[in-house]
Amino acid sequence: NGGSLTVSANSTLSVALTMTAGALTASGSGINVQAVGAATVSGASLSASGGATLSLPNLLSYGSPDYRNTYLQASGTGSTLSLPALATLTGGNPGPYNTHVQVAALAGGTLSLPALTAVNGAAVILKSDGAGSILDVSALTSFTSSTGSPLLQATDNGTLRDDSLTSVHGVAVILDGTGTWSYSQIASFTNSSLPLSSGALTLDALTTATGSSFQVSGGATLNLPNLLTYASPDYLNTYLQATGAGSTLSLPALA
Repeated sequence: NGGSLTVSANSTLSVALTMTAGALTASGSGINVQAVGAATVSGASLSASGGATLSLPNLLSYGSPDYRNTYLQASGTGSTLSLPALATLTGGNPGPYNTHVQVAALAGGTLSLPALTAVNGAAVILKSDGAGSILDVSALTSFTSSTGSPLLQATDNGTLRDDSLTSVHGVAVILDGTGTWSYSQIASFTNSSLPLSSGALTLDALTTATGSSFQVSGGATLNLPNLLTYASPDYLNTYLQATGAGSTLSLPALA
């Protein structure tokens, strides 16, 4: 429960798997590692690299304890981490250590979480970075964080499949204009931020924003055509800002 195991040969684990710390990695081109029995993973890390596949078809939930960095990650072309039944993910309190749970598809890897409906707790990073990278959270409806430095990131030609996401709370959205993600369905933005420095973005469904910042620079354009209400709570700095030639933040319905 406290160590790290890297598997570099085709393997199937049929008995129950319990992990409360450490890491399990599948590594190597064409390697297929499956844990097909019941699975409980909390406070441990799972990853696939070098073209390997790691699959835990019966893992239903994942949590990270306070003050610990953990990750669910697929890195490298052909690498796949498949967690098809995972429905809930909860991050632990980062405290003074700025710890987090990183859920990432990197450098052409695929991380598949098609049953994940909610992300809660604190300091969770959802990230797709690199050409060919795919993070599938297509059933996710809400991403909520209470503290820490949570991110929703699609950069360097990565793809984030988040077609069902409608509510963002306590999250920074990080874009560089090259990533692909679904955004037209997002209706609520609370205590979050969206800095945009390139390209054009329209959030058609967004009607309510509370305690959030929208900052546009570098000639980018951000359209919020149906944003009807905006509020900032006490003791919190927020921004509605366009900086630099050609930069536009459009809020035509805000009354």
